[in-house]
Amino acid sequence: MRKKLAITTLLIMFFNLLFSSFNIAEVYALSPSIFNITIQEEVSVVNGNKETKYQVVFNGIFLNNVDVIIVSTTPDGSNPIKTLEKFDLDGTTNLIYAPQDDGQTLQSIFGTTGDIYFGVVKKDGTIEYSNKVFNIPHESLMKVDEINGFSPASWPVNVVIGENFTVEGGGFHTDYLLGITTGSTVANPIPYDIVYVDGAPKQVVVDTETLAITSGYNQNLIFEKKVGDVSIRYIVRRAINVANPLNIGEGTIISPLQGTEGTIVRIKPEQNNHQLLDLGTKVYIGGLEARRNINEFSDGTFKYVEGGVTKTGLEVVVPRHTSVGPKPISIRNFQGDAYHHGSPFEYVNATGAVLEVFDIDPAVAKTNEEKEIDNLRIRNVFSINNLEGIGLGNIPSGQAPVKGDASNLKYFKNLDSKSFYIQYPMGNDHFVERKIDVSIGLKAMIRDVDLSADASQLTTVKITTDRVSQAGKYTVTARTETVYYRIESDGKITELQYIVEQAPLNHHQRVEFEFEPDTTTPIINAITPEKGPFNQNISATLIGSQFRVESSGTDRHYPKVIIGSTSVAGEFKYKVITRTPTGEIDAYFAANPDGTGRDGANIIDTTGYTFVVLDAANNVVDGQGRKSGNRIKFTIPAGHQFYNGFADVTVYNSTHTGQPGGRDIKANFFEYITPEDGEVIQPRIDTVIPDKVAVGKNEPVRIEGRNFQPNAIVTVDGEVIENRVINVNQQPNTITFNAPNGRVGQTKVQIINPDGGFASANFEYIQTYSQPFIERIIPNTGGKGSLVIIKGHGFFAADPEETTEDRKIGTKVYIDGRDINKEYFRESEDPDAQLDLREFANYFDGQPIFGPHLDANGDPTPIFTYGSNVAVVDNNTIYVIIPDPLDPEKEFKRNEFLNVRVVNPDLGSHQVNNGFKFIDVATKPEIFNITPTLGDYRGGNIVEINGENFQQGVKVFFGTQEAEVYRRSNNARTIWVYVPAYGGALQMKNRALVPVTVMNPNGSSFTKYDGYTYVNPGYDAIISKLTPNTGNTSGGDRIFITGINFRASVENNAISEKPAVYFGGVRVPDEYITFVLPPKDTFNHPEETNMIIVERTPPNPVGKVDVTVINFDGATANFKGGFEYRSKQPAITQVLPNQGSLLGGSEITIIGKDFVSNGLHIQFGNQVGKADILSGQAEVKVGDILVRYNAYAPENITLFYKEALPENELDVYLDGEKLNSFYIVEEEEFKIVRVPWKELPAHLADENTVNMADENIKIEIKDDDLIVTRRLGVIKKVEGEERIILETPPAQAVGPVQLRVFNYDGKFATSGFTYTNPFRPPVITKITPASTMEVNEINGTTYSPPISIDVATAPPPGGSPLIIEGHNFRSGVKVFIGDIEAEIRTKSPNDDEMIIIVPEAAANAIGPYLRILVLNDDGGYTYGDVVPENQSRNPYWFRYIAEGSFPKIDHVYPDYGPVTGGAKITIRGTGFKDEDTFGSPKDVSVLIGGVPVPQENIKYINPQTIEVITPAGRVGKQTIEVINYDQGRAIGTDIFTYISQPTISTVNPGKLFTNDIDTEVVISGKMFMNGAKVFIGGELMLEKNVQPGQTILARGIRGVTDEGESRWMVIVGGMEAASVAFEDENILKVKFNEAVDLTNNNLIVVNPDGGLSSEYKDFEYMIPIPTRPLVLEAIPGAESTVTLIWSGSAPDVLNRADRYEIYGKKQSDKEYTFIGDTRDLEFLVKDLELSTQYSFMVRAMNKYGSAIEFAEVKVRTFNEREDQQLREKLEELEKEENKLKKEGKVEIIKDEVIRTIGTEEIPNGVAPYLIDFSLVDYKNQNIYTVAIPVSVVQNLNRKITITDGKMQFTFLPRDLYTREVSQVSITDMDDSFVLVTINRLTGEAVEPLQTAIGRAQRRASDIYELGFQLRVGRDTSDINSMVRSGEFSIKFDSMAYPLVNEDKLYIGEYSTSNHNFTKVADGTSASIRNKGRYMLMANR
Repeated sequence: MRKKLAITTLLIMFFNLLFSSFNIAEVYALSPSIFNITIQEEVSVVNGNKETKYQVVFNGIFLNNVDVIIVSTTPDGSNPIKTLEKFDLDGTTNLIYAPQDDGQTLQSIFGTTGDIYFGVVKKDGTIEYSNKVFNIPHESLMKVDEINGFSPASWPVNVVIGENFTVEGGGFHTDYLLGITTGSTVANPIPYDIVYVDGAPKQVVVDTETLAITSGYNQNLIFEKKVGDVSIRYIVRRAINVANPLNIGEGTIISPLQGTEGTIVRIKPEQNNHQLLDLGTKVYIGGLEARRNINEFSDGTFKYVEGGVTKTGLEVVVPRHTSVGPKPISIRNFQGDAYHHGSPFEYVNATGAVLEVFDIDPAVAKTNEEKEIDNLRIRNVFSINNLEGIGLGNIPSGQAPVKGDASNLKYFKNLDSKSFYIQYPMGNDHFVERKIDVSIGLKAMIRDVDLSADASQLTTVKITTDRVSQAGKYTVTARTETVYYRIESDGKITELQYIVEQAPLNHHQRVEFEFEPDTTTPIINAITPEKGPFNQNISATLIGSQFRVESSGTDRHYPKVIIGSTSVAGEFKYKVITRTPTGEIDAYFAANPDGTGRDGANIIDTTGYTFVVLDAANNVVDGQGRKSGNRIKFTIPAGHQFYNGFADVTVYNSTHTGQPGGRDIKANFFEYITPEDGEVIQPRIDTVIPDKVAVGKNEPVRIEGRNFQPNAIVTVDGEVIENRVINVNQQPNTITFNAPNGRVGQTKVQIINPDGGFASANFEYIQTYSQPFIERIIPNTGGKGSLVIIKGHGFFAADPEETTEDRKIGTKVYIDGRDINKEYFRESEDPDAQLDLREFANYFDGQPIFGPHLDANGDPTPIFTYGSNVAVVDNNTIYVIIPDPLDPEKEFKRNEFLNVRVVNPDLGSHQVNNGFKFIDVATKPEIFNITPTLGDYRGGNIVEINGENFQQGVKVFFGTQEAEVYRRSNNARTIWVYVPAYGGALQMKNRALVPVTVMNPNGSSFTKYDGYTYVNPGYDAIISKLTPNTGNTSGGDRIFITGINFRASVENNAISEKPAVYFGGVRVPDEYITFVLPPKDTFNHPEETNMIIVERTPPNPVGKVDVTVINFDGATANFKGGFEYRSKQPAITQVLPNQGSLLGGSEITIIGKDFVSNGLHIQFGNQVGKADILSGQAEVKVGDILVRYNAYAPENITLFYKEALPENELDVYLDGEKLNSFYIVEEEEFKIVRVPWKELPAHLADENTVNMADENIKIEIKDDDLIVTRRLGVIKKVEGEERIILETPPAQAVGPVQLRVFNYDGKFATSGFTYTNPFRPPVITKITPASTMEVNEINGTTYSPPISIDVATAPPPGGSPLIIEGHNFRSGVKVFIGDIEAEIRTKSPNDDEMIIIVPEAAANAIGPYLRILVLNDDGGYTYGDVVPENQSRNPYWFRYIAEGSFPKIDHVYPDYGPVTGGAKITIRGTGFKDEDTFGSPKDVSVLIGGVPVPQENIKYINPQTIEVITPAGRVGKQTIEVINYDQGRAIGTDIFTYISQPTISTVNPGKLFTNDIDTEVVISGKMFMNGAKVFIGGELMLEKNVQPGQTILARGIRGVTDEGESRWMVIVGGMEAASVAFEDENILKVKFNEAVDLTNNNLIVVNPDGGLSSEYKDFEYMIPIPTRPLVLEAIPGAESTVTLIWSGSAPDVLNRADRYEIYGKKQSDKEYTFIGDTRDLEFLVKDLELSTQYSFMVRAMNKYGSAIEFAEVKVRTFNEREDQQLREKLEELEKEENKLKKEGKVEIIKDEVIRTIGTEEIPNGVAPYLIDFSLVDYKNQNIYTVAIPVSVVQNLNRKITITDGKMQFTFLPRDLYTREVSQVSITDMDDSFVLVTINRLTGEAVEPLQTAIGRAQRRASDIYELGFQLRVGRDTSDINSMVRSGEFSIKFDSMAYPLVNEDKLYIGEYSTSNHNFTKVADGTSASIRNKGRYMLMANR
């Protein structure tokens, strides 16, 4: 209708149709709904006790949006009962509420019963109520106390199907269903009956004869009922074990039925014993398995006689339970069938006295010993404590227990000889018999039992142990079987009780007995080899101990070795080998494992066999001097049959008579690997080189042959060669190894292939006479020309006096079996010429090599040799020049260790395996010089060796003595070593020269032949003391060295050579050494002193170092560890301020400890760059600074700015000199240079650098890297070791950085620093109180002329307030006095004032002038002593002043007054002084809150009283200070309160409707406080003027009276504001309740401290009557009607109209007539005249009254013709509108297709409604828009699919009903659409996105842009996301994208902020909610 009216008005060109209104339909939203609830009580048993928990499960939808549930008895929530909070979600739609307290009821859970309603408080704080009712029954929750009579401690209870059981408790109801299940609900109800006791339901009887019960363990017992939408459930967890019956008979006897953990229980089944004894049958006591009693006493069964038939029962052990009480007994077989015993087992904590093994003495025996033990004590082994009702007290008088035997025992038969029996007579033919057993490894024989017990029930038992085969510790165990029986008249026995006990129980302490191996028992540890063929004679070695050879006269009795297995085929399964008493080897085959049965048929020929016993020293054990060995070398005889498998190895020792003695056996200890004939290729040994070796020489041996396998076992003399090297890749195959030490004589070398192939060859050990021995080879690696020294003994030097060449040459050296001499010198080239003895020199460079001794002139002496590369220096030393390993005439393997062998002329030799390695390295070390070159022969001093290429791990040798490397420089050019003592004896000259060799880990070496001279100067120089003896690692300390015999040489009457001084091997430069002598004119040679002064110590690493003084003559004084370099670990306690400007230059102070000034540097952040220098050149660019390193330039460091161009060289300051290049020592030092940014030349400077402060940078070369560190602060001053004052460097960006203070040695402390870009730094304009004074010195800085300063003071305890005025004191500001942060008591909201409390003075802070620092949170700061350029004030300083008196303030009256001042107060106390000691008058000063009281307002009464008139101050508690003339200060902290005086200046809005309870009124003014109240309509009056009957709303202070008293006033009448929001002290935001009958509009503010404002009277409070409609239009219609349409009040205005009156008249009439009224915004006036002019009026009304004015309009009705045309046009429009509703429409506008969906187009259905843009009609379009009417979005519950053939987007329209859409008004509904737009991007739109595709990504489709919009009329706004996701998919076109891996596809989304595509989901589809750009992608 509205649309028709609008069209009509267009046709007739009247005016546009305005809005009409109607009710808004309910919108689609995510509102939580509760469908039903479940109340559940759940019981579990924990440690025998019931534990109950409660749950209420709310089931519904959208419950995850709920914070609180409100329980109410009314649907609208008007009567709330209880709130439920703290829910859990169970992952579905359920919300779980869990009440925490025990004993819950339905009443306590919900607060009520009966009908209730639930309201929900959603997470956004909104509340929704539902009219859905839930009925909570008026009943108690049920309780289960027992099941089948068992308490919870015995649950689960055993139930057998077919037998009823009971449930005892209360609260049972017949309307509950009962279930037994492992689940939590009742699926199959079980019938039951309720038993009532005294009218109350107390018991439930359950019938188990039903299919609803199935067998199973730990089933739950559930009661459940449902009332409407409320379910109540009671669950007992793990309550029932249900089983089918196990048929062992109801007469089954189980005893005992009481006990504890470990009690033995016997079961005698009535029938079907086999079911009970089946291993699959298990016994349970209390639900826990009672395991079968299987041990040394029992196999878990026992025999008993019943009815004359012997039967078998079962013994089980009671398990441990956590609770006492009855425990049901059940027996179950593997099929689940069960037997439940009728009587439970009563589990108790202790059954009284139990069997317990107490102790044993002795507790040790030998394994082969039958040890008699007379003191085994067992508790309760004699006493009777385990029979019910029977004990020793029942024995009749005159009778006693007796030892049992066959003559008196009636019950026990077939007596065990090792057991002990006791019979106890009980009278009347009743007896107790007891059987006692003891076991220690094996069952022991009990010899006697003391038939008594002591007070502790201990009885002594005497036993004899059995022999055991294995040594070790065994637990002593005991067992008793006790039977109580009666002898019947016919002589038969009736068993009454039978109890079995065993000890120890689990909780008993174990008593252990140890069997030690006896001295005659052999012990086998190993056999070598461990495997071999059965049919070969194998040389073997048994390794162990106590292999004994006994002697008897001339006979010897040897061990017997037996190897075999029962698995060997045939009769003879064992091979035996030994020696006969006369010493012949004897071997034979035996049938028995003990080797017995030797006869002639099975004896083995032992020719070539071995059998010998050896001790640890390889001596033969002969049975006389040596009786015990640890090895047996023997031959395993070859067997005749085929056998593969393991064999046992047994050794029997013999007794001295030849009988078998101790034995050891190792099962499966040797493995036979026996290939069948032809199955494998047997190995073959061709040669063994050498086949004779010297004993103990470990010479290399090489075996050549065929068919060796890689993992073959090689043995020599029965010992496996572990180090053999097998080469099967050449012919012949080879095996190389070093021969073991061996023993003289013939033996075998044998090869055993893994497949069993076997070969053997002869091998012999022989003894040589000379015994050369190599102790060391120094160094053991080297290359061509390296000097190597062989140290040892037994070497033969060249001797020209010998007769044969070998003896002339002397000892030769072989490496890898080859003589290393390149040649032997001869007198001519004739090979037969005589040998020529020559001086030894390096064969390759000719340098002479000297011996250690010096001649008479002190010159070194040569060494003589016949060989080119070897010279024997003496009996202990050989010098070797390493030959060229690449020499084709004698090539050596390189880079692997080779054997080194020395061979004497008599062939005595010694070999070091892997003794030397030839190397060929490009980089070798080199020695340039050694400092010092001489020293004491005892060594110990440190020598510095300079050179190059000294690698980490370098070794140094002085001659053959290795020196300990003390330190190595980082640049590998210097090493410091401790000089070793000289290795030999000095000759007559007391000097010896040794070569010095350095060897790198890679084997390269260098030797300085004249390296170091050892001297014996004949006297000792001694250092006795160093003062001080500690210093910094950075050096620079002055040290006094005290001692004796410090000597200097003298030439030309002057000191020519001072002693050299070394600290840790680092020499002190001569200029830093003072040789202390008294003043003299003449010097004598040598000069001597007892003191040397070192002016500056050299740097050194941390730790103690040796201090060495070496005199000119070599005398050495070495003070071991005499000086300690200490690395001080700096620590930062404070950085003040810890923020600074981004541009740097902020002055900060770092406070801490252990700051060492030498090398100190401070790093801000971690802007570090580095590059390796391996090529000799490197560049590092850190920011705009570029540092270049060139190792080949004299100045190896050059700096540039931005680019490495000549014109860009960067000048820096180094040690005060400005330069751009310098030299740095690699790996040894760092340089710190300062960059003066403001001094950059014009062509380099820019707008940034001109404002930047200087920065230091650190440059170093470390670990082969050029490292440049920027952002170092510029240190201004270092005060001691505690304070650093510096200027900060500029930073890269604002934000926090790490600040690190580095000492020279790298130790650092860390703190934080924040770079900021302060908006405006704080400014100090005034500090109160402060006094002006002139000074000429401040903390060491002098001023001339003197300067004026203002000084604030306080006593050392602090506590005084200071007022700091200025501006820019921002939030978070801090104030420091000196280093101590002051408390900021208040800060003004305008950031222009702070009141601080002076902190207590720090140590040493009393007297000095201290700086006052104000620091903002953003890093802006100022100091009080820094006067800004635009101020003329004095600098402010602070001092702590010591007090001269100690006045005290007790109290102040009154203790309050208005902040505006003027109040008269009295200060009471003591010690107030108005005159000095001499009676001169003095002023007493008073400060209130730091504000001085004018002296004229201070009235001194007496020393106890002062009256003052308060000055204007600051609101709040104030400190009052009274200061005497002598600085004595009384401080009354917070003793006075200034009351605020708020003032209202403006109110906005200035007018308000009285019913406006939502509008916030902003009250502006000053001095408002948090918690202030606002009143409207009240009146202020003096409190004393209040009349009776007047209502007082508030009371407070406003100003003072003329007498100085605070003026108390009250507010009478009016009302208090509904809410007051405090913004700051100048703004209050107020809301009012609806007001009635106010007499005025006054506003009054009352602060919480009682401060009152004056009345504000410029606020207007109005009654909300409506205004007239602003627009009124009249539309003529058909049939002589007029429709009046007017604008309504906005729905949110407070004076909105809710009813309208309509008046009308014809133009010709004078008066209006009332036509009617309506609540709508339109009115149809009927029955008018055609073509007539009318006037109409509309008046608005509401409950507060009527509008004063009317809205008026005039209109003419249609004539007859106009009326007919209108009807026809409306009919045509109606047809078009219906078509649009049912079919929608399509519009194509350029590249865009717009498809509008009709409101009735889409019917309900399951399949998505398809909108297909792939049709040919749309081939030229790339933008697809679907316009969906909002009414369709709101109501349609069918999905829509949009597709272009490649892309598809499926969504539910309701998921577009977002918050924006839901706010469309009903008047706009018909012209409102949600637009879904999909843009397939092409052309220029795609190009920028291509660059966002990562290198690891591939594009796999077009890019689609998905967007959502809301269009209302002509206005369009974006919708960012849907309520829920739709499904977006893209088809993959493999032809278009052939390089894409289809298995790696995913949907990617473009990120605008990061300019990249990120994965949304794998595959070709994704769930998408948000607008964005999407594409199919793949990983490369």
